Amino acid sequence: MPDRTTRSRSYFKTLLRRLRGSNGGKLKLGYFGKAPIDRLTRDMRLCASELHKLSTLGPSQTDLLLLRMTALNLDVEEVCRTVPETYQVLRRVCAICDNHTDCARDFTRNPSGSEWKEYCPNTGTLVLLDALARASRAEL
Repeated sequence: MPDRTTRSRSYFKTLLRRLRGSNGGKLKLGYFGKAPIDRLTRDMRLCASELHKLSTLGPSQTDLLLLRMTALNLDVEEVCRTVPETYQVLRRVCAICDNHTDCARDFTRNPSGSEWKEYCPNTGTLVLLDALARASRAEL
């Protein structure tokens, strides 16, 4: 039997799919009512303002994260498989970040540059994942 966290994620993903399919990829939280919203914020460890901001974003908000991970030679599927909670936090932080314009500009100018490290809220985690991946490749 799935644990509570797995059930909550499944519930959340089902709701996202339903609403995004009928609303151009964005969510309308008013559709749910108070009790399900309270449950989502508690189970997904979000504050209400984070959930509200996430609900207004389309599904492509984390494309820059995927580009950055690829530029760092991080295998996104491996990260998802080995540390799924970390990947979900990376996605959430990226989605609500206010630096998308700077990130896109810097990535376009120089994908392997380090300017992004100055403002990216995911810098610490991405640098750590990069170091772990490099150490793992060196062992091979």
